[in-house]
Amino acid sequence: MKRSLTALVLAGLTLVGSAWGQITPAGVVGTGSFANSADLLIDGFTPPQNTNWQDATTVSWTGFATAFTIDLGQKYRLFDVAWSVDNNDSYALDWSLDGVNFSNLFTIAIGDGDVQPSPGGMDTMNSFLGNADYVTSMDFGTVDARYLRVSAVTGDSLNAVGEVTAYGREIGAAVPEPSTYGLFGAVALLGLAAWRRRAGRR
Repeated sequence: MKRSLTALVLAGLTLVGSAWGQITPAGVVGTGSFANSADLLIDGFTPPQNTNWQDATTVSWTGFATAFTIDLGQKYRLFDVAWSVDNNDSYALDWSLDGVNFSNLFTIAIGDGDVQPSPGGMDTMNSFLGNADYVTSMDFGTVDARYLRVSAVTGDSLNAVGEVTAYGREIGAAVPEPSTYGLFGAVALLGLAAWRRRAGRR
């Protein structure tokens, strides 16, 4: 049975409370030309490492005119992101409150992540410090956002994204006790570790 990194983490987050955790987006819209449904970016399934960039579980495109805007459904305070992208390209994630004016959240460089040029393919990365898939360039300061935009910046012009998962808290939601933060981090890392072991056996 296919189970994503985000689903595993979400299961653990029920122990912490509903105020913090994985965000379930309201929808996603793509601009430009691309293969497969843009909904794959938010379907909860993360393609295993080294999956071919044109796989049925990814959204692929050529060139740098294509972008995808994810509507989180309401304003959230973002604190972490995990995603799956083709390994030999540079990608940017931008944020916005109104869906019109965007600012950069982070940009990964070609070579970030741990998938090598050969055999290549999809690479899972995240901003969870201490996790095996942690990438320094994905670290960002907390922001309040409703929209996220994904785009390719540089590379071989053969681009793909498999999943984008944001973690945060609803604006106005009750803030957990300080002791809960440590529990959240521990549960999230356990979920990420379990996902990585499961993906490695595929």
